[in-house]
Amino acid sequence: ILVADLNGYPVGHLFIHFGAGNLIFADGHTRAYHYALRVLAPLRGYGIGTRLIAEGESMMQVRGFRWATIAVARDNLRARQLYERLGYRVFTDIPGHWSYVDPDGNTHHVHEPSWGLQKHLAHLPADES
Repeated sequence: ILVADLNGYPVGHLFIHFGAGNLIFADGHTRAYHYALRVLAPLRGYGIGTRLIAEGESMMQVRGFRWATIAVARDNLRARQLYERLGYRVFTDIPGHWSYVDPDGNTHHVHEPSWGLQKHLAHLPADES
């Protein structure tokens, strides 16, 4: 997890999945997955998300990953525009059916159709990694 800090207060975060999971997004070797990018609403548009993603990409490159992936809800146009501005391109359609259990033990079913985006990462020479 990467955390953006402003005067000792967390104002944003980004999780990165390096290991094998959903192989479309993270295979543990060539593809790693950014997820749960969040920036406090009043601070959006100041480059915090961009810097979190750039740092995540750097961490992926140092570990030898060639592709960075991220998902975005179809109705989140602002986030998709950010990702595309940073070089990500849609490569898959995600139906977006998932569920979770809350702290009270209740199961919640979610339908959030999304797009999967990917970006090819530049290869770092051996002496830079």
